[in-house]
Amino acid sequence: LSSLRAHECVREARVIGAVAAVEIDASGGYLADVGQRLYPEFIRRGVLLRPLGNVLYFMPPYVIAENEIEWVLDEIEEVLAALPFD
Repeated sequence: LSSLRAHECVREARVIGAVAAVEIDASGGYLADVGQRLYPEFIRRGVLLRPLGNVLYFMPPYVIAENEIEWVLDEIEEVLAALPFD
């Protein structure tokens, strides 16, 4: 998650077990709607994340390949780079 940690709109990116969480620096914190605003773009790209407030959760299946994980993280980075944040 190092490339996501360096992104200007990411407050924190962490991993707990098999779950990655990317916390977006958005006004409103956990009550922010940024996750819901980003959700349609992730779906359009074929990425299923769980957005809760300003936190995006990536909970991959245990059978995921390393290149698939890298693809999802690249997609997250592209979405964060392309969309405006407040």
